[in-house]
Amino acid sequence: MVVITNNLDVALRHLRYEDDARVLWIDALCIDQGLIEEKNRQVAAMGRVYSTAKLMIAWVGPEKDGSTEAVEIIKRVGRYVEIDWSRSKAWSSDDCPMEELHWSSVDASIPFEEGELDPVLDLFCRPYFNRAWIRQEVVLAARAILVCGNDFFDWETFRTVGYLLHSKVYYRTAFTRHTWQDFERIRREIYELCVITAGRLSYDLLRAYLSSAKCEDPRDKIFSILALLDPKSLEIGIQPDYAQDALTLYTDVAMRVSMETSSLRLLESCLVSARTLDIPSWVPDWSTPLPSTAPIEMGWSACSWITSNDLEFKRARCHATGISVQFVRRVVGPFARKGDPYTDTCKILHGLEDATSGLLPPNTNIRGWIELFCKSVLFGSFAESYFPPNTTRPTLQEFVDVIHLIMSKAFIMNASEEATVIFVTHHISDAWADYPLLVCDYGHVGLSHTGVQEGDVVSVLVGSNFPVILRSRPNPDDIQLWEVVSTAAVSGLMDGEAIYGNRLPLHWRAVTHFENCGDERGIVPIDGSRHGFYDMDTDTLKTNPAEILTEMGIEVERHQIEPHVLEVRPETLRAAGVPLREFILV
Repeated sequence: MVVITNNLDVALRHLRYEDDARVLWIDALCIDQGLIEEKNRQVAAMGRVYSTAKLMIAWVGPEKDGSTEAVEIIKRVGRYVEIDWSRSKAWSSDDCPMEELHWSSVDASIPFEEGELDPVLDLFCRPYFNRAWIRQEVVLAARAILVCGNDFFDWETFRTVGYLLHSKVYYRTAFTRHTWQDFERIRREIYELCVITAGRLSYDLLRAYLSSAKCEDPRDKIFSILALLDPKSLEIGIQPDYAQDALTLYTDVAMRVSMETSSLRLLESCLVSARTLDIPSWVPDWSTPLPSTAPIEMGWSACSWITSNDLEFKRARCHATGISVQFVRRVVGPFARKGDPYTDTCKILHGLEDATSGLLPPNTNIRGWIELFCKSVLFGSFAESYFPPNTTRPTLQEFVDVIHLIMSKAFIMNASEEATVIFVTHHISDAWADYPLLVCDYGHVGLSHTGVQEGDVVSVLVGSNFPVILRSRPNPDDIQLWEVVSTAAVSGLMDGEAIYGNRLPLHWRAVTHFENCGDERGIVPIDGSRHGFYDMDTDTLKTNPAEILTEMGIEVERHQIEPHVLEVRPETLRAAGVPLREFILV
């Protein structure tokens, strides 16, 4: 006799044929949970099982809460839209009727009101969609269908609906049983599930993509995605081993990834405020979700894309090199979003004006302060943040103008200003309302996650594209130890200023580019990113980090494009005036 869950009992009764035998492979029955060695072997083989199966059946649950209506909506929406996930583009299928063409347009609103979307949201809230293991089940399968009661739909249709829910605007009246915050969370989580592709997942993205995923065993946050990893991540060599505890596993993964990639990118997943396991602060706690906030935008690279080839790991401590730049002098917010971006933004800006008084450099006028604010909080939102410029967005100065207007006591929005004001206030609300703002030395301002305190140190670590907030930890051995609090976006540090110093030309502007990459044009992708410097004097784009360092008089020891390696000797950086020091992260 085998003991099974009630959910599996219901599933088997729905999935069996009434007049014929049906052969099913069910992980809950076929994997021996009692013997560690046997479980290790079987879990390692699950990816092969799903990829070779003729059909993967995902049991979502029985019919309830309008699920039949939800399935009808999903089939209707998914039938007439095709998605190119590599380019994030949607278009109507050839057989799409004229009245359904609006579905493929991200500019057209989702045409549901009066709670019509509630059944779909109820369906997407079912526990099935939060299971960590379903990622490899649906992604690796040659064909996958989702079954709910007596209704079913295929996985690609589900992905199409997930893309459209994530991309399109909506009416607040489309749902009555859910808040708009619920809807934002649901559509983000469903999109994260839909966007995963086999062979494309990496450890540095793992915590973001598994933010909503749940599993009883925290080790399964790693083991459940091994079959989806990209080739570089597979080379790390992690295999299912249930003899290890979660602390040992997570630390081992973080150490191997950092050493193999000569990078500290995993620090972007390390938050003191989102850690429940007793693990080192430089190790991501994959067992807990990241805060449900928009990602902090990256600049060129705080460390100038230099890789950390001198990393050492001793006794669960990470020995890294970097620069201690400044202190956090004041932490403001976060301000909780109330639902009206304009009201939220006015509250934020007026609160910041008072909170930063006395901390800005002498002779800093209000427009200068607003520009500092925009460059750190809204990086990537300006027209000139792109190459070629994105003319659908306001320029930096237009952002400054609008914010200056809003902060004036007598501001009354008129019709000619309405479109730009709404665009700017939405961006400020989306980009910052749930983050604390940091006021640092020299008038620098920045964004970070919750948990940052006054007195924390803003550092630039070699191998981290973001500035890192560190906190001094007491140590009886009189050795300076540091706890990783969070990564951050800080004005004056996002584009390699701590490395380049005053060598960085004023006529260079950090941009995200959309140029075709190729050796013949000298435009190279950097570790998968499309960042560069636009030289306004020569109207040229610079994307090679090694050539940029060389141009600034800093000798490069070795540069490799794929995988990214950019070696600069510590003594070379010190000779160039970079005050490198060791940081022992615990």
